[in-house]
Amino acid sequence: MAKSTHQPFDDWILSQRPLSPYQAQTLQQHLHDCDACRELKESLNGVERLFKTAPQVAPKANFTARWLERQAAEKLARQRQQAWIVFGIVSVNALALIILLGSQIATLIGSPTNLLLLRAYTLSLGVSLLELIRTFALAGFNLRYGFPLAGLVLFTGVTSFLSVLWLVTYRQLTSSTRSISL
Repeated sequence: MAKSTHQPFDDWILSQRPLSPYQAQTLQQHLHDCDACRELKESLNGVERLFKTAPQVAPKANFTARWLERQAAEKLARQRQQAWIVFGIVSVNALALIILLGSQIATLIGSPTNLLLLRAYTLSLGVSLLELIRTFALAGFNLRYGFPLAGLVLFTGVTSFLSVLWLVTYRQLTSSTRSISL
């Protein structure tokens, strides 16, 4: 396949940039001799005339309002779909948990001794949990002696900043008053 000699001329015809005087003169000479390039130039001029003379079509009345309503409806539909998916997942997990707990309780209720042992174990677990909470509270109270005052102030400041940042972000993400401005 022979290399096309029309390539620079095609590029110049279709270019949106102004041509140098040399390029313009060379292109005019080539257009005088080449029917294919002349036809391309005339076709391009015809398309440009069509664009300039075509009437502007205005959007139908209330286009923006209808578009915003459609966007809001689509967003609501997506949120509902996501809510149903989350509800389904939580429901399946809750049902699985109920079945597992029911099977555990059914084996324990089989004998009164197991039921009494379960009550004693639950009571000892509650006491252990209270002791764990008391230990952590004492450790937190005694922690103030391990850190200088500047460290505690810095920790409190950073914690407060992150809490406020989280609340603002959460508010922005859950806000339903966001709008699209045109």
